[in-house]
Amino acid sequence: MLYEKEDKEGILADLRESGMRPATLAAQPGRPSRASLIRRLGAEARGELQVPERRVGGRCESRSKRGRWPDETVEEALGLAAQGMPDGDMSRRLGVGSSSLAAAWPRKYAGGPAMSSSEGDQL
Repeated sequence: MLYEKEDKEGILADLRESGMRPATLAAQPGRPSRASLIRRLGAEARGELQVPERRVGGRCESRSKRGRWPDETVEEALGLAAQGMPDGDMSRRLGVGSSSLAAAWPRKYAGGPAMSSSEGDQL
């Protein structure tokens, strides 16, 4: 299947928004192959494609070093974990550097409120 430039850029935006690896996205029905996605990522790196930025709910765009993660980010991690998203994909989607941290939130806050401020300061 031939894709227009806008379609290619949209698919790469979907890849970024989902937080998935190219192979995981390619496994979904109607998606391009892993090799095609990797070629498109290369084209983007060369400046041939301009991927639109999308707002990802819960993604932490700014946080002070060693500061508290926003409640929205933790709540989004809880929702993604409940949907069965793998830890690595979840951490990439939310902009969390460590998949073990993103995996710890669902274990820590399962069944309870997001967090108290004293607990969040330690994360």
